[in-house]
Amino acid sequence: MKTLLLIRHAHASLKKPASGDLDRPLTAGGQETARKVAMALKEKVRTPDLVISSPAVRTLDTAVILSNILGYPRHEILVESKIYYGTADDLFNLIVALPNSQDTVMITGHNPTITQLANSMMQNKIDYMPNNGVVCLQFEADAWEDIPLAAGVTSFTLTPDLQEI
Repeated sequence: MKTLLLIRHAHASLKKPASGDLDRPLTAGGQETARKVAMALKEKVRTPDLVISSPAVRTLDTAVILSNILGYPRHEILVESKIYYGTADDLFNLIVALPNSQDTVMITGHNPTITQLANSMMQNKIDYMPNNGVVCLQFEADAWEDIPLAAGVTSFTLTPDLQEI
């Protein structure tokens, strides 16, 4: 069984004229929400075998907060530029190429791509992945490359206020 956690970054500050979009940090509220969501995730899933994040500050900071609470080593977070610059298809190709030794993978990304990716694998589509929203998908497969043909099921969805999406 393969488990995929798709997470949108927590709430970030507005872009300042002197800094670019990649440099936007989380707000204090975004940090608090990320901790709250991580505590809820800790009750639902085991520690990920792999955490992958966009290089954007807000996304990487979200991944770090979640990883710390879930028990994943911060220094092992894989930073992947395709999550920031790529399409949903690019991310899907990244997923099907994951090492099969990794059974539970968490990806922290951005809208609209993270919503599009989730919808490409979900039976019940969502309109919009909110900041720090989570979609957990499980696949009856032993290999990531087999998930396009595997029976996938949405295990749960979660919003920052700990409701279903």
